[in-house]
Amino acid sequence: MGKQVLRWWCVGADGTVELTVRYGSKPLELAKGKNAVEIASESELVSALEQIRAAVEQGEFDELIEQQAAWRNRVNTIKAEKPKIEFAD
Repeated sequence: MGKQVLRWWCVGADGTVELTVRYGSKPLELAKGKNAVEIASESELVSALEQIRAAVEQGEFDELIEQQAAWRNRVNTIKAEKPKIEFAD
């Protein structure tokens, strides 16, 4: 059975493309409050993905990925520590 992969981009009414980079299912915040790259058209999508791949291979996304992984671990720890509430009959 195959794994479902989310589409990383969407096309606006004016033809511009918003490309979201994800770690797992969560988008990475590339700049404060911004989690997408705007591209002029779909024809530039492959080139943009190649540039992002090169940046990842050079380690430019390491800090963003570490922050996302730390946030995920913190959330999972909080869920595990949450006390279970039992109700008396």
